Amino acid sequence: MRLSSSVPVVLQGLVLLSSFSRGDDEAFVRETTLGRIQGKVSKTLEDKEYLSFLGIPYAEAPVGHLRFKRPQPAKPWNGIFDGREEGPVCLQIPSFSEAGVVGDENCLSLSIFTPNLMADQAAKPVIVWIHGGRFLVGSASTNMYGPDYLIDQDVVVVNIQYRLGVFGFLSTEDEVAPGNYGLHDQTMALQWIRDNIRQFGGDPNQVTVMGHSAGGASSHSHLISPRSKGLFKNIIALSGTSNMGWASRFTFHDKVAVRQAKLFDCPTEPSQALVDCLRKVDAKELAASISDLHVFFKRTLAKIPLTPYTSRFDPESDSPFFPVDPREALRTGQYDRSVPLLVGTTSQEGSWYMSTWYSKIFAQRLKEIDILNQEELVNFVAGEDLLRPGDWSKIVKHYFRNGKIADPSNRIAGSNFFSDITFNYETLHAAHLHTRSSDSPVYLYRFDYIGGWGYVSLFNETAQSFGGVAHLDDIRYLMRLPWAAPLSTAEDKDMSKRFAGFMANFAKYGNPSSKTETWEPYVKGSGQYYKIASPDSSGMVRDIPFPKDRMNFIKIIYDAQEDITIDFKVNDAKEEL
Repeated sequence: MRLSSSVPVVLQGLVLLSSFSRGDDEAFVRETTLGRIQGKVSKTLEDKEYLSFLGIPYAEAPVGHLRFKRPQPAKPWNGIFDGREEGPVCLQIPSFSEAGVVGDENCLSLSIFTPNLMADQAAKPVIVWIHGGRFLVGSASTNMYGPDYLIDQDVVVVNIQYRLGVFGFLSTEDEVAPGNYGLHDQTMALQWIRDNIRQFGGDPNQVTVMGHSAGGASSHSHLISPRSKGLFKNIIALSGTSNMGWASRFTFHDKVAVRQAKLFDCPTEPSQALVDCLRKVDAKELAASISDLHVFFKRTLAKIPLTPYTSRFDPESDSPFFPVDPREALRTGQYDRSVPLLVGTTSQEGSWYMSTWYSKIFAQRLKEIDILNQEELVNFVAGEDLLRPGDWSKIVKHYFRNGKIADPSNRIAGSNFFSDITFNYETLHAAHLHTRSSDSPVYLYRFDYIGGWGYVSLFNETAQSFGGVAHLDDIRYLMRLPWAAPLSTAEDKDMSKRFAGFMANFAKYGNPSSKTETWEPYVKGSGQYYKIASPDSSGMVRDIPFPKDRMNFIKIIYDAQEDITIDFKVNDAKEEL
C-alpha cells in the first residue's frame, strides 16, 4: 500500500480552491469509504488544469487462494494513500515489444481524472473507460490512454484495470473455475465508483461505461449481466459487443485449461486439482506461458489478434456473470432495456490485422500464410467449430476472387473479410436485436475519417491502401495515445473535439448530437447510422454501413436467425439525410 508522507491543506474534507494555483506538484486529498487519497494537479493539452488520483485499489490483491476467484473488496487503510503515481499494470506480454512479462498480479486499481472539486459546483457526468486488448493486454495507464480530450469536454473520467489472460478468464467450465473474473473485477470497480465518485466531483447517477474492442465487448456485457445492473446510465461500445465470436462464443475453455495445466506439469483432472496446482505457479511464469498457447505466428505482431482466454456463458457459477448466453439475452430482451446504447465501428476494422500480413515489409511472412491451417484460423477468429464442410472454400471464393490469400493484391479483400467476420456483422446484429426490445435509444455510427496517422503507418502504409480506417485509429481522437503520433493538423484536432464531444454529449444527455451535428437513433424499420468524417461529409445515412451481400454471406456462415439488413434502405449509392 502506497502511503503519502505529505499532507495538503484540507478543510472539512474539501480541497481548498486556492490550492489549484500552487503548481503541478502540489497534492490534494479526498475522503473515500476506504480512507483518504492524495492526488495531484495535471494539465490537458489545451492547458486546462484537472486533478488526477492514480492507482486507487478497489479490490484485494487477487493472489494465492484468491487467484481464479471473484474479486474481494479492498480493505480500508490508515493514513493517506499516495495517488500521485500510477500502480502496476496487470500481468501481460505487451503486444508491440513482446520483450517479456510486465506488470503485477496485484493490479486491481482505478484512476480518476476530474476537472471539478469545487464545493459549489454541480456534480459532473462520469465516463468509465474500459481498455481493450483482446482480454490479454492493455492497461488504465495514461501512457496508454490519456484522458485529456474528454476532460476538455467537462466530464469526470475513470480508467479501470481488470485481470487479463489466464488470470482473468481461466475456466474449467464447472463450479471450480467458471471464469469471467476480469468482468467481475470491472463490476467491483463500478461499485466502488458508485460509492465514491461524488467525492471527486462526479455524479454517481450519471455514469457512462465506455470501452473499445475487448473493452467495448465488456461495456456491452455489463448491459446484459444482472450483476452490473443499476451501476450506470449509458453504455458506449466502440468496436466490440458481447455477442462477437471472439468475445464470448468460444466453448473450448476447459480444453485451454488442460493445455495450460500441461505446460506446468499440473494434473488435468479433477478440476480442483488442476486449479490448485496453477494457483501455486509463479505469476510471471504463468503470464509468460501465453506464448505457448497462441495458435498463429508465435512471437510476432501477426499472431491471431485474439486470445484463447475470453468471457463466457457461466451458468455453473454460484453467481454467474452471464446467467443467459449473451446472444440469447439479446434475442429475448433479457438485459437492462432502460439503458441507452451507442455502438459502432471504423470503416475498415480488419486492416489493423491485415497490415501485419500484407504490408510490404512483411512480404516473406505473407508467403507463409498458405502453409498454415487457414480453416483453424477462421474458426478461432469467429468462434469454435464455426465452419462446416465446404465453408472455407466459399469464403475464399466470395472475398478472395483469385482464390489466393497470399497475394499482395488481396490486402483490401483480406481486410474486408476480417472486418466482416470479426466486427462488422456482429455490431449490426447487436444493434438490430436491441432495436427489437430496448426501451431506450440505440445510436449506430461508422467512423470514416482518415487523419494524418493511422495504425498501418507503423508499417509505412496508408489507410487508403487497406481500404479505410483501421481498428483503434478512431481512439486516437478520443483518448490521448502517447505511443501514437500526436494530433498535429488542424483537421485532426477538430476531429478530436467533435468525436470526444459526441461521446461526452451521450454521457451527459443520452444523445450524442452536438449543436451543429444531429444524430438520429436507429429504430426498428428505419435503419440508419451516423457517418463520422470531415464536417462537410458527415451525417445520417439510411443505407446499410457495409455491403449487403457481404453481410448476408456472413449470416450464412454464422447460421444466424435474423436478417440484419431488413431495416436499411439499400442503394448502390448511399443516400445521406
